[in-house]
Amino acid sequence: MPRKFTTAREKLYEIADIVLDNCGCDGDAAVYLERIGLPVGPTSTVIGAFMLNRVVVQISENYGRRNLVPQVFISANTVKGDKHNTKLLKNFQ
Repeated sequence: MPRKFTTAREKLYEIADIVLDNCGCDGDAAVYLERIGLPVGPTSTVIGAFMLNRVVVQISENYGRRNLVPQVFISANTVKGDKHNTKLLKNFQ
């Protein structure tokens, strides 16, 4: 069975080329509820989603500067959404 933690105690930021730190609190819980004695309310979910989407935005901007169109999905709740996404999916089949 694989170990949960390494014995080397290396930190990700020490060995990775790029690290996106969400600056989350210890235990990833924003609120401690005295009545139940537990920390709840993780912040990493919303912050992680924001960070990932910000990377997509930056990469898309970089493509645009090179007069390229990035292969990104758009909302199906738009007039051209389904058509755009169907065409994009065909590139991966």
